[in-house]
Amino acid sequence: MTDFENVMKSKRALLLIVICVSGLGVWMSIWASSANDSWLKSSDGVDAKAVNILQRADAACEAAKVVQYNASFHKKGSRSRVSGMFLKDIPNKRLRIDATRTSPVASERGAYEYSWADTTCRFVSHLDQIYMHGAYSGFNSLPRDVWGLNMFELGLNDPFGDELKGLSRYEGQEWVEGVLCDIVYVKYKTAGSYARWYVGTDALPRKVERYLNMFPDLPASQRVVRVLTIRDLVVDPPVTDDDYVVPAPEGYTEHILQPGPLIVGSTAPNWTLETADGDNVRLEDLRGSVVLMCFLAANNPMNQRVIDGLQELHEHFADQPVKVLGVSCDEQTRDNAVDRMKSLGYTFALLINGADVAKTYAVQRFATTYIIDSNGRVAHSGSSGSAVGYLKNAIRQRLPADGASLDESEQ
Repeated sequence: MTDFENVMKSKRALLLIVICVSGLGVWMSIWASSANDSWLKSSDGVDAKAVNILQRADAACEAAKVVQYNASFHKKGSRSRVSGMFLKDIPNKRLRIDATRTSPVASERGAYEYSWADTTCRFVSHLDQIYMHGAYSGFNSLPRDVWGLNMFELGLNDPFGDELKGLSRYEGQEWVEGVLCDIVYVKYKTAGSYARWYVGTDALPRKVERYLNMFPDLPASQRVVRVLTIRDLVVDPPVTDDDYVVPAPEGYTEHILQPGPLIVGSTAPNWTLETADGDNVRLEDLRGSVVLMCFLAANNPMNQRVIDGLQELHEHFADQPVKVLGVSCDEQTRDNAVDRMKSLGYTFALLINGADVAKTYAVQRFATTYIIDSNGRVAHSGSSGSAVGYLKNAIRQRLPADGASLDESEQ
């Protein structure tokens, strides 16, 4: 055998080894993933301890209507991070955020102050030396990841409803910012969605890792892991009204905020849109019912959990005067969104080609939700996220009392 043949034989042998090792690695990865989730697929995959922790967290978070804490938020794989103080008073609809954003990119760094109280928004960007204020019902001035400092479950009605509907597993304990926490891993009913919760001995969460779009056929860039950690959590903190007002810094450029999402209490602009079946729907024809409109990108996998939430709301209020409408704003052709919704078995009404209506309703991000009361007035506006429990409660509050006419219910 020549030297050349020996070299080629050695190379073929090395290549075979590499292929075998790679294949073994892939097989072991699949096996490990399957073994890790086998408990979720079994009929006896109920972890009583995990469920108990989630139930306690559900009650404790719902009771925590006024909270203050320090927090940090980041997406795994990103070198940007947000940290700061978060203060919210849900009964009085007040909010204050002081945040710092760090990033390798200079233009993405900054320090921000934001407050919302007495129907007035105040926003300061220290990087740009800008002070903005005005009547405003949204949070569009904030960089999106600054809003990640909000532990939505604190103060929310039915805060862990989605977690308790899924499957959960207890994973031991770990210290988080000086608080010993029980760790609960959750697989949600929404496909591809998971979370790992770190719950303190007071039953309040101190950290959450949210795993979204965990589908093997999606590229890694579309799979998202969001990590929120909080510390120095205080329920009913000793704060004053002034703590909910961002002061105007001296020498900063002042701007009056342009109208954002429609003001609560205003009359909702009328619209006519086409359904997935080709019928026309007019908002004014829905008077007498509570209408939930969610502006979304029906073809975007990032909106999957929102779409699941709309289906749940549709089924929950099926026998009541409630209309749940998804307003699709991103389809290139009519069939794109329609076919996808039908193939996945969703039955709530999908309205298509809603981009112009979204502009009328000052929608600047998906998914934005409006609740229109039975008299055609805006009763709620904001980012819907996955807060199904909050939206259920908001809709219930707008339903006519049993046996009462619409006019009587308004008195």
